[in-house]
Amino acid sequence: MRDLFTNRQRALYGFGGFHDLTPIAAREWHDGLRARFAEDGVRVALEALERIVAVGRGQPRCTMLVAQQTHVALVEQARTSLT
Repeated sequence: MRDLFTNRQRALYGFGGFHDLTPIAAREWHDGLRARFAEDGVRVALEALERIVAVGRGQPRCTMLVAQQTHVALVEQARTSLT
């Protein structure tokens, strides 16, 4: 990515920038995921949130994919709680 945006020979040279982001703390994951599930009326136990974050290893794309697939399974099973 850096080569794509910082190499003068590349088409996207100078477009955008890079920012170092701090890791997302487990508590932030829990709060954010709980709020997203609540938007669909789903209650989530702390243990389930901990499991989602652990399986995703805190990596944003992986963690969100695990959460999204968990949500799909809940919808398919017509469940409103995750334990």
